Amino acid sequence: MSEKSKKKKPIDEKKKDSTKKLSKVKNQKKSGTKKTPKSKKSKPLPKNFTKEPQNSEHMDLNNFSDDAIDKIINVYRPVSDDTGAILGNVELEIKVIDCTERLKAVDLKDEKAVKEIVDESLNTIKAYDNQIHLTSSVVGGILTKYRIREGEFCNAVKPAVKAAGENFTEWVGINFSPKRLRSLEDFMRLARIPGIIKYAFLDLERLKDIARAIKGYDSKDQDPIGTFFKNNDITLDFDSDEGMEDFKTDLDTAIAARKIENALEKDSLEATVDKTLVKNVVGVCKIGAGKVSNIVSTVRRGEDLDNYLKELHRNKGRMKKVVTENDTIEGFPRIVSELKSTVEYITDHTDLVEEITEEHVAELERQIAALRSLISPQNTNNQ
Repeated sequence: MSEKSKKKKPIDEKKKDSTKKLSKVKNQKKSGTKKTPKSKKSKPLPKNFTKEPQNSEHMDLNNFSDDAIDKIINVYRPVSDDTGAILGNVELEIKVIDCTERLKAVDLKDEKAVKEIVDESLNTIKAYDNQIHLTSSVVGGILTKYRIREGEFCNAVKPAVKAAGENFTEWVGINFSPKRLRSLEDFMRLARIPGIIKYAFLDLERLKDIARAIKGYDSKDQDPIGTFFKNNDITLDFDSDEGMEDFKTDLDTAIAARKIENALEKDSLEATVDKTLVKNVVGVCKIGAGKVSNIVSTVRRGEDLDNYLKELHRNKGRMKKVVTENDTIEGFPRIVSELKSTVEYITDHTDLVEEITEEHVAELERQIAALRSLISPQNTNNQ
């Protein structure tokens, strides 16, 4: 063999590494072991934030995986760190915590100490309750404003999506969860009402009710909600919590009365809606789709609407019992009629569908099946 042929070929380091890796994989296969994938590196915790609880109101985050902590931290941290800033009164938050601890420690046999702390507690809880109520309204109003703006944005992007050759509904379904479509459609529907963002402080659900109440407003009206207020003598002049509550009650009364009138008109029924009676009912319960459809059924049967509203008020919003104390069934046809009216009402107000779940419908089907079984010829013959 020549000297030239005796020379060793230079070692290819890359090939050498590949050979080692291949050999390692083969050995793992032979031994039945698998290479453990590297765990995803979790994000570092924010400054001054620890997994261990720093006080009794903190969770022990050692009980959660790093992935879980990464997912909840953006929601959990602002809540756990809040000391009253969101409430808008840090001093009051501290006072409530302090008063709570002193109440737990007070000697209940010391009459003077008990009287003093009870008097202090009453003033404290009143102030705290009012502040929470105010904060809730403010936060709810701000979130409602964002939702209206989101609806406005979607109304603007919809024609652009269509111009791009795509179907907006399908576009939303692909880029968001399917459940989001119905919510986005609600926000878009609200955003089409001129000037609605000015009334965001009223909260989302109340604005939905107003939208139903002013359905068919004059398209030239640039402030149909303001017009609705004016036509129903609703003013925004209030300077106290009680005034705000009175305003909301008057508004809810006007909304409910208009919903009832619209439903009666749709069914070609004539009846005078007494707003004082409606206000009494609003004071004890919400007049939703179910109660509106019941009212329509009541008028359709020729019964007195005023008496029905009075009965609803007396019963704190609860409907008349179907089964009486002497075990006789009264007005079963009324129940059937009311269910039919309810379905018809929801069909005309599709935004209410979100309040119905598959379980609700399934339970209704189960109860109907049970009734059908009870009245079947076979069952009747066996009795």
